[in-house]
Amino acid sequence: MTFSLIFIGVLALLLALKFPIVTLVVFMSTNLFKGYLTARVDFFQRFDLTVLATLYIIFGIIVSLVKYPDDFRKIVNWPFLVMLLLGFFMLFGLFYSSAPIYGWAKSSRFLVFGGAMFLAPLLFVRNEFDVKLFLWIFILAGVLVSVATMFNIQEERGTFLEANTIGTAERIGLGILISFCFIINRRSHMLNRLVNGGLLFVSFVGLIMTGSRGALYALVLCSVIAPFFFGRKVSFYWLIPGVVVGVLGVGFSMARAEQVTGAAVRRIAVLWQYESGVESAFSTRLPFYSYAISNMPRAPLIGHGTGAFASDFGGEDTRQYPHNIVLELGYENGLVGLSLFVMLLLMVYRRWRLCRRCADRFLGNEMLYILCSIAGLIFVYLFLQALKSNDIDGNRLLFFSLGFIVSIYSISAEQLRSLSAQFYESNDVPNVEPV
Repeated sequence: MTFSLIFIGVLALLLALKFPIVTLVVFMSTNLFKGYLTARVDFFQRFDLTVLATLYIIFGIIVSLVKYPDDFRKIVNWPFLVMLLLGFFMLFGLFYSSAPIYGWAKSSRFLVFGGAMFLAPLLFVRNEFDVKLFLWIFILAGVLVSVATMFNIQEERGTFLEANTIGTAERIGLGILISFCFIINRRSHMLNRLVNGGLLFVSFVGLIMTGSRGALYALVLCSVIAPFFFGRKVSFYWLIPGVVVGVLGVGFSMARAEQVTGAAVRRIAVLWQYESGVESAFSTRLPFYSYAISNMPRAPLIGHGTGAFASDFGGEDTRQYPHNIVLELGYENGLVGLSLFVMLLLMVYRRWRLCRRCADRFLGNEMLYILCSIAGLIFVYLFLQALKSNDIDGNRLLFFSLGFIVSIYSISAEQLRSLSAQFYESNDVPNVEPV
């Protein structure tokens, strides 16, 4: 086993030197191996596989910058600078935090790993083909995790692949959402729709098997608003088959539910009782929410300190958080930290809106408009997850989605500059990057 892992590690490094995007594939597939390796290899009991995969992405970023030195200019953008400022302010919050150990772990990991997840799409995505490749990586990762979940559902929580049901369900739901978008947009070919229909079915069964309520509810909401994101680019004719495939997935998962044992049965049963499911999910988090809201006014400006919620609420300097990224920043980092986060979201939203307008009105690029809309839906889905699960470090995919949107915007801006240069027959074209 040890020699096999060394060989795989060396091969992975060599592949990253040639194709830096491979690092993202490894990160998205950590669910496939994390539980198995943690249970059987001592090395992965000391070093978290997700952290190692993120370090692998950082290696890919360095390789990409060495191969393409001009990409340094992509790093200098306002959203990333604001994100860095938020990370440094979280580090500043350690000076007055009552939980410096957890606070240091969270702030440093957010600054390094969260920053890497934001930068990865900026450096790896160069054209529309790369955008589609990223989306297919998400879909295939969700399908693989879903299949493994279906065949290993006897575990008490989640799959044998990863003890974290939320992380497993989040990746599966992300793949389902993208497949659904590929089915309903009018630019998809028949073969593309059929393939994504099959993948959606398999993934939906796996999602139900995880018994994760939050991921399912967020997915349903995003599927409802998806046609509004696409506007006239949606094919209403294919909305019905897309919904039917999802219903078939629910029916198949209910039929297979007899093979599910333990806690997963209780969680799956709650899925079919909407009011009970919402009440259960909300009641378990209500003490966190109420404590954070009632105590935020005690330190409104700079908060109680990074990680302080853990010791203030639980009495120990261990990983504990309000299960809501907004309340987490508001309690621990105050109005300053929360304002930086909102500023980051507004900057990315402006680029998302400009990208769609540019693709639709100026470039006439319908596919780029659709890809940008899908990226926006990915953010909405992950933001809904961040409002009820994980701390700011655990929601790294949320910041990946922000970088993904900025990278698609950069593609539209580059296409607009190229079009303007052709029109004016000059390379001296004003920069369209918004301030």
